[in-house]
Amino acid sequence: MVAHELLGAPMVLPPLADAELDEEIVWLHHFSWHVGTVATAAIAFMFFYASIRPGNLALAIVATCISTGFCLLGVGLAVFASPSLWGTPAPYLWSLVAVIGLLGVWQSSRAISP
Repeated sequence: MVAHELLGAPMVLPPLADAELDEEIVWLHHFSWHVGTVATAAIAFMFFYASIRPGNLALAIVATCISTGFCLLGVGLAVFASPSLWGTPAPYLWSLVAVIGLLGVWQSSRAISP
């Protein structure tokens, strides 16, 4: 989340403003960028809280589902829309988060199953 906001935003948002696009497009992208930061923080919180408070597997499942959706979105856009997305961290990082989340949910569900 910190990397997304502090490192990514300065690399992405200023060039977008200089791209001579309609103001609505530029500001919708600004909004979407920061929504991504908030979503990342929420996912991190759900994983963290589920890890420190046993019995909160549902939060880890929700965070894993969202991460998997982000993974599928990133990979899907890179495969079907524009391979240029492979040059960004999105498809790789969200794939990693989704796999780690799936492994954690699987391990946790095994621990509570008889």
